[in-house]
Amino acid sequence: MLRILMLMMGALMITAACGNGEDSDTPVENEEAAETEESTSPEESAETDSDNGNSEEESGEQETSEESSTEEGASEEAENEDTEDGSDSSVEEQPEEAESEEETVEESPGNADESEAAATEFDINNADTQKRLMAPNYPEDGLSFEQEAITEGMTQTEVEDLHGQYDFIYPGHGRTVTIYDNLGVVYSVPGPYGEDELATTDVSPDEVVVENVMYYAGVSYDEVVAALGEPDVDAHEPEEGPVSGYHFMEYVLDQGEEMALAGVFWMHEDENGELMADVMTKNEKPIDVEAYNESLGGVDEYTEETLTAMMEGYLSSLEDYFNDENEEVFDYTEPSSENGGIIINNKESGSFRDHENHNIEVLDIEERDSVYYVTASREYSHATSNGVRKATVEYEIFNTTKGFKVMDFEQLDDEPAG
Repeated sequence: MLRILMLMMGALMITAACGNGEDSDTPVENEEAAETEESTSPEESAETDSDNGNSEEESGEQETSEESSTEEGASEEAENEDTEDGSDSSVEEQPEEAESEEETVEESPGNADESEAAATEFDINNADTQKRLMAPNYPEDGLSFEQEAITEGMTQTEVEDLHGQYDFIYPGHGRTVTIYDNLGVVYSVPGPYGEDELATTDVSPDEVVVENVMYYAGVSYDEVVAALGEPDVDAHEPEEGPVSGYHFMEYVLDQGEEMALAGVFWMHEDENGELMADVMTKNEKPIDVEAYNESLGGVDEYTEETLTAMMEGYLSSLEDYFNDENEEVFDYTEPSSENGGIIINNKESGSFRDHENHNIEVLDIEERDSVYYVTASREYSHATSNGVRKATVEYEIFNTTKGFKVMDFEQLDDEPAG
């Protein structure tokens, strides 16, 4: 009997142990536990309670572990959700960053244009500008005003792609000067391509080439003196010569035994009578002008080149005027002058229509009493010329506030071309 009871106790203990190993909350296990408690002895109940206590402690630890795992899992899920949300937020913000980069790229060209525009501005009060102005740059050695914004050989197209269209055209003294902020450009044609009064319309800007660059001040006489000091030759009007009204001031940049290099500011009076500084040329000139002219019997190279280009432009524009194309000829002569009056009468006569120049050649240039005499040979034809003729003419040219002007002429010969 005792053996049977022992076997029953062992079976119950195994059954209780198995029940504690599984989910104790299930109804079946609770009923088995109740039956076990009713059928066991106090000792067995104590042992069973002990076992159940251990099992409950293990179950509590397991539940605690499961809750901890559940909380950690929930925390990880929350972190994952935060991470995913963060990733989504990052992805969503990327287009805004891309748009910002695109805006930066789009703004870059404008900034470059502003930088390029500033490249043609040279403040006369700046020490670097003053150094460039006073540098002894001889005409044959390079530009009158050396810098990197506009250089010799560039085309008008290249210049204006970088710096925009010119501000205005300064009439100069024989050749126009095209102004870009503080840079005055001498191009390879009498005037740059454009629609202004002093511009040229029948050329391509791709073929108009920079030959020289001068400094354009655009400030008053007093501002120049404050920046550069008193000039070696102060501002004045020439007392000699048939035309007055233009002024200049001169700084000696370099001096030898016979020649000096001068930086010359050409000037004009504004509407209030204040002297304003325009372009600064750098000219090599003799210290004793009369002795130098006697020794050479001619004019300096720069003036010779300027007058040659001026005469070619004048005779070309004369053809256009007679053919009713434009009136640019009056950029080179005054309508009120004797020469201008003859030109107007010739056109009105109708005899010079269908005018054409076949060849133009400047033969000689002389200066006498501040007046230039240019001898030119021209082959031409028109409606009443009976074919091509060749004429040799001496033109009388004055240096005025608006540049060199043809005031009169004398025809030396005119005969059929051979």
